[in-house]
Amino acid sequence: MAVVLFLVGGGVFLVSRSMWEQHRADLAIKTLEMLPGVTQHLQDFRRVQVKDGRKVWEISAKDARFFEKDAIVVVQKPLVAWYLDDGRRLGLKGDEGRVVMADKEVQFVEMRGAIEVDLAEMRIEATEAVYDHQNQLISSVGRVQIAGRYLDVSGDEMVVDLGANKIEISENVTMTLQPSALAAESSNGRR
Repeated sequence: MAVVLFLVGGGVFLVSRSMWEQHRADLAIKTLEMLPGVTQHLQDFRRVQVKDGRKVWEISAKDARFFEKDAIVVVQKPLVAWYLDDGRRLGLKGDEGRVVMADKEVQFVEMRGAIEVDLAEMRIEATEAVYDHQNQLISSVGRVQIAGRYLDVSGDEMVVDLGANKIEISENVTMTLQPSALAAESSNGRR
């Protein structure tokens, strides 16, 4: 009898605790939705722009708050990807960020925390990054690590010029070449 009462009591406790946690989560979501200026609050947010049948850009995030008046989307765990005319994909993801929109275009992206930039055959890691659409630049003022097929580079204060296909690191630059990868590709007839 004591075992049955213990099991029933434990079950009631677990169900009550689960219901309380769900109530707290619902309350937190409602609180976020009532923040001043927030037009929409979305979970599993995703937006895509398609032009002439081709994907131009895509934004996805675990959580997003859209401020319509300022055309800003504040996102958690964002991924922003652009599909360039030459077929390359540029991906930018991080822990949190702000996306500024104008005329249904991504104009400016600012991200913080565990930033990863994927560009063709390179991966860039940083703690913060800013994408400026008008100037076609991605910049980071902190420490960056770049890993590529043939080399690894690290340093401070990076600017990626997408229009000129150029990466510039201004300070404390170190580089490691991977000649074995280059030699292996050369021996396979690739260049």
